[in-house]
Amino acid sequence: MREYWLVDLERRQVTVYRLEPQGVYNAIAPDASSAYRSQVLPGFFLQPDWLWPASGDRDEFAALRALGIIS
Repeated sequence: MREYWLVDLERRQVTVYRLEPQGVYNAIAPDASSAYRSQVLPGFFLQPDWLWPASGDRDEFAALRALGIIS
């Protein structure tokens, strides 16, 4: 397994681990837009705000639009 993702709904925390060439998993940081991007699934990423929006107003389709699955 080259990477694994932990989503803790109670703590509202996402942690992504990636397997390094040395055989060790390291936690990766989100990018500048706060997204975690997969190296295993091209084009897949997760914005934690999709799960826990700062405004409290959840848009159930925001992730699907951002991933290009729906328009």
